[in-house]
Amino acid sequence: MAAIVALAVCNPLAMLANAPQTKSVVICGHVENLTADSPGIITPIDCNPGRSLKRHATRIDSLGNFRAELQLPFAHNFTIYYAGKFYCTYAAPGDSLYLTIDARNLKAAPVHSGDKADFNNQFGPAYRALSRSLNPTFSSTDVPLEKFRDELHSMVKTANSTISAYADSAGIEADVKDMLERTALFQIANGILSYTSKIPSEDALSIFRDSVFDMSNPANCREMLFFTHLSNYLSKLSRHELTPDKTVEAILRHHPKSPMRDLLLTFVADRIRENNLAASSQNSSNETSGNDTDGIVELAMPEIGRELFADPARHTAIYGESVIDTPLLSAVTLPGNIHELRDGKPSPTDHTDIASLIKNRYPGKLVYLDLWATWCGPCRAAHESMPEVAKFFADDNVIFVSIALKSDLKAWTRMTADSPANCHHYIVTDDDACELIMTTMTMTGFPSYRLISPDGSIADSNPPRPGNSAIFEYIRKRLQDR
Repeated sequence: MAAIVALAVCNPLAMLANAPQTKSVVICGHVENLTADSPGIITPIDCNPGRSLKRHATRIDSLGNFRAELQLPFAHNFTIYYAGKFYCTYAAPGDSLYLTIDARNLKAAPVHSGDKADFNNQFGPAYRALSRSLNPTFSSTDVPLEKFRDELHSMVKTANSTISAYADSAGIEADVKDMLERTALFQIANGILSYTSKIPSEDALSIFRDSVFDMSNPANCREMLFFTHLSNYLSKLSRHELTPDKTVEAILRHHPKSPMRDLLLTFVADRIRENNLAASSQNSSNETSGNDTDGIVELAMPEIGRELFADPARHTAIYGESVIDTPLLSAVTLPGNIHELRDGKPSPTDHTDIASLIKNRYPGKLVYLDLWATWCGPCRAAHESMPEVAKFFADDNVIFVSIALKSDLKAWTRMTADSPANCHHYIVTDDDACELIMTTMTMTGFPSYRLISPDGSIADSNPPRPGNSAIFEYIRKRLQDR
């Protein structure tokens, strides 16, 4: 451990006051040809390297105009969601983008002006034209390691050939072509999980580290899915090494000094801090789990890559922030009613926001909130375990509230038909309402869980999920602490 300790630096949390501020990216635009049925919300989605993604649902005014801001520490692509479509856009810190969307032709990429206009007016249409080619599927997950590796290399080569042919025919600039190749590479990387989850961890790690991914190349940070690759790799590495100190040793052993190594070490520190905070919140004596992790937290915040960040604290300041607990949707009015199952049929409630529903229907109750989607596999697995948890606490002062977003109404009706008396189900069918909820609840994906205090505020943004045995002791202790 001596070599590790030698890397330790001062705690960057103490340096935040002196850290340079990351510049905003201003996103303005106009939606042409709006109708009365057109969605009124547009959502830029930043693929946050440390926290998956962050939504910024923004209202479109009566003239079709909108404005939003993102905080970016370096240039990378992100998506903008509108009317069921995702548009891929690229920006750098300090940029001001302007884009025009045609509500009558949502399949077309937006027209950009302002900063990065030339790049995005090439990249957006190319991304949509090549979307299928950029996301191929592996033929089988039951093949020897080397055969899978050969197919991986072949898929990347084929994708690059397709991109080159398109670039030549459409006159795409070299920088845009490079971006498309990185996008294809890490979409392919996302597809290796079904294989790496079935093979020995050492073999799986060798796939993640394969030279085709060029993991030490800072240019990869331009592609948002690269951070997903790093996160997936770190999850596999952590399970293989078992302890944080051994995980750090493995990172230092397998990866040369680079911005990517710094990011991996930072992710380790973030996860340790999250685990310790969770342990502290569940332990009245505020003791941690007993692991001596302070040194790891300190050492895992090195330079963060000078080529990407101007200051070592910047990554922590922007991408290492914790979810901020706020009053539950206190200022959000949904454009559509929340529905519930009544006599076997979906029926509108008399509430238009989650806060009023919880406050008025469950006064004085501890509420375990499940935000899920019917199409989400992990959601369904946890959803099936919810009745068992609810029955265990049938005589206690806790209610289990499940709210489906972006879900199929028929599937929801079928999946929620039989539940314990203290397990209540709702669905929000309006897509704009779902976007507002996901933004206000700082959801990074499905499923998401929150523990709601009797006063309607969020007591915990990351409680154990149904299916995790820790949920029983967690809720029991929360009931005792009240």
